Amino acid sequence: MEQGKNGVQSELYQSFIKKRKTFRRTFILSCVLYSILLLGFFIFIICAFSHPAFRLTASTRERLWAYFLAGPCIVLAPALIRAHSAARSEYKKLLLNPTLEEVFGSGLTTVLPNGRMERTTLQAAHILGVGEKYTANDLTVGTYRGHTFQICDFCKSHFKGQVFALECNRIFPQRLCILQQGFHRANLPKGSTKCIKTGDAKFDEIFSCYTIQSEYNQVLLTEKMKRTLQMMAELTDEKCMITVSGDMLYLVLQEQRDSFEPPLFRSFHLEKETQRTRAQLQNIAVLLDCMTTDAFQNK
Repeated sequence: MEQGKNGVQSELYQSFIKKRKTFRRTFILSCVLYSILLLGFFIFIICAFSHPAFRLTASTRERLWAYFLAGPCIVLAPALIRAHSAARSEYKKLLLNPTLEEVFGSGLTTVLPNGRMERTTLQAAHILGVGEKYTANDLTVGTYRGHTFQICDFCKSHFKGQVFALECNRIFPQRLCILQQGFHRANLPKGSTKCIKTGDAKFDEIFSCYTIQSEYNQVLLTEKMKRTLQMMAELTDEKCMITVSGDMLYLVLQEQRDSFEPPLFRSFHLEKETQRTRAQLQNIAVLLDCMTTDAFQNK
């Protein structure tokens, strides 16, 4: 069985490397063709504009320059997009999906490369405002230790990361949002948010805690929860935001690049990429375990 598994992984690895090379060749060829088309169009424009019989209005010139810049992209983009999608799909099969199953168990029911969370879920996580534009992909749905969860990559203006939504089958005593220092682009409701210190000086240096529409005057975090959050902040480069509300827990990770996307241009080492992805997901699993099993302090 192990030999068969290794054989499948080897086939997936070779397939990804092949698709990766195809994308890189397509990208280089597209750049070359784009440069040639731009140069040809530029020469045509210069010659046309310099000819005395070639008189254009200002609006016509603007349209020509738009065609000059966008035309080659429209011609070459489909082939580049197809090559990127093929390489991305093989990478997910090779590395991400097996690592998700390894960390979160066999409860994964759906993996949708082009899927995304509902807007209402992202708004509840306080990472998206009403009417704000965003993109998302790699929606994964399943159960973790009896709790239904969703994961997806998320991107909006000046923000890139992942969003986790977990049904905890319990009622949290307060609506709480915890922001790590350096986390940007949170969308907290104005007028109903109150920043409260936990009394733990070390924790308060790393995280800011906000209660939302709550009568509580203290943050109801246990020592175990605070230590787990501090450990996560120390072990990972990503900045995080945790929101608990009713029976839902939301975790948003902010990072410099999409860690679950294939390395199409930088060097690729399967073992290192697997270890890095596994470590990131294991840190998240530890946090989810703590937040769903540890009891909140009483008021």
